[in-house]
Amino acid sequence: MKRGLIVVATVAVASLLLLVFLWPITDRQKNGPPVQSSLITPQPQMDNPIERLPARHATRSKTAPVARPLDGTAEDELHELRGRAAHGDVAAASELASDSNHCEALEATLAVMDIHLGQDLTQLTLEQMQRYEEGLKKIDERLVKFSGFCQRNGRRLIEERLTNLLQAAELGDLAARQCFASAASDLTGSRLQDEDKTRFLRRAREFLETDVEAGSWSAVRQLYAAYSAPAYFRRDTGALVVIPNPREAYKYGRLLQIGGAANVDDAPVTAVTMDALKAALPPDEAAAGDEWANSVFLTRFTSQPLYEGGAACN
Repeated sequence: MKRGLIVVATVAVASLLLLVFLWPITDRQKNGPPVQSSLITPQPQMDNPIERLPARHATRSKTAPVARPLDGTAEDELHELRGRAAHGDVAAASELASDSNHCEALEATLAVMDIHLGQDLTQLTLEQMQRYEEGLKKIDERLVKFSGFCQRNGRRLIEERLTNLLQAAELGDLAARQCFASAASDLTGSRLQDEDKTRFLRRAREFLETDVEAGSWSAVRQLYAAYSAPAYFRRDTGALVVIPNPREAYKYGRLLQIGGAANVDDAPVTAVTMDALKAALPPDEAAAGDEWANSVFLTRFTSQPLYEGGAACN
């Protein structure tokens, strides 16, 4: 039997696996009906991919998930969470932030599936096909768990994502701090008001710089990426956490290099990229970057594990 008959949906392997492994399932079940219908039936296009989910993505699970009992609707529960978070409940704020992340990840997954719909996967190796099938299975689990909830509440949660992340971050959720900084790293094209952009970007930069002092490799990686981004990707410099700067990029890249970041899968820096950055700097600036990176590593990172990678938003 041809490999193509095994596949019930056609999605690029790399895109699927990236989204799967960066999107963990939490312990909390979202209330809502399981996804139904088939991928085969053509459906009218809508603006919001989440709204297309029941008609375009079938579950392969034989049993529906057991939803956590709620005293009322999901909207009631979200209202309660917002009230608790507003009164300083970090657990409620963290849950709202997590909900926003899950619904945005679901929307991104469906967008990727739409983009790759119709691609021929018959050229995949057996190992690639097995990984592909594993990826589909994990996506199914997430669709079953979050689709109904995000259909009803996802658009608002996605729109509130930065606000929810910032609220959790300011209440002490360290993971939310890094996720917020990552989400706010480039607001080019955002519909936010200018004053909100300014507020979010200022806080993101404060979080990153403070967390570098506290020994956070995630913060170092994010600042390296922001400072080293090519200018043509960053047209609206007023919507950036930092303005790209090769001198600063070299400093943070060198710190990552000292921390072993070149030795992990998906390494953010390599010897080649660092040599290129160094060659583009005057010798005294490169030497200053080396000195800064050595000093910060010795004073802030020797008590931390070496760089291990991982996404800012888990």
